[in-house]
Formats: sequence, structure tokens, C-alpha cells
Amino acid sequence: MVISRLYEDYALGEISKEKYKKMTADYEAEQERLKLEIETTEEWVEQRQAMGDDLDAFIALTKKYVDVTELTQTIVNEYIRKIIIYALISLAASADRRWRSSLILLTRWRSPCWQNP
Repeated sequence: MVISRLYEDYALGEISKEKYKKMTADYEAEQERLKLEIETTEEWVEQRQAMGDDLDAFIALTKKYVDVTELTQTIVNEYIRKIIIYALISLAASADRRWRSSLILLTRWRSPCWQNP
């Protein structure tokens, strides 16, 4: 509709050719920017909905085990998807290379604070 009206103004001589070209280019650039903004917003909404679903599942599981007095294998398996342990070696050129170990717990839920790899 906007482009039609703009062309009509140009055809009637109400705006110059240069102004018509500039306004058309500006309009098209704005449309492209808005499409990208919509895509980004839709992705953000999908991520937040997935986090909400994960949070609901986490809350339900936590309510199930609210009065637990002993941590069992079943409980651990329900909360933790994977445990990765690996060693890192220092890349320092010195002879005093130290080994360090790292522990990564990958939960079954996404967290708004961090992303699971």
C-alpha cells in the first residue's frame, strides 16, 4: 500500500525521481530490518517457552523429592543427564606441568543462567 501510494505520487509528479528512489529504498530497508527483528523475537519466544517447560518439569520433580533424606541412584539419574570428567594439561613450556581435572554435570533441564553444551 505504501509503495503504491509512493509510486502514485511519483507518477503524478508530486515527488521527484530521486526522492521516489530514496523513499523506496528506505522503505525496503525498513521492511528487511523488521523481518529480521520478527525472526529474532520469534526465536527468543521459543527459547523462553522451552525454558518454561523445562522449569515446570524441574519443579514437578523437585516436589516429588521434597522430603528425601537419602540421595539414591534413581534420584541422581532423574536430575543429571550426563557427567563428564576430563583432565587438562597445562600448555606452559616449563617442566612443572600440572594436571587439572574438570567435572561437568549436564542436567536434564536448560537453565536461563547457562546453556548446556
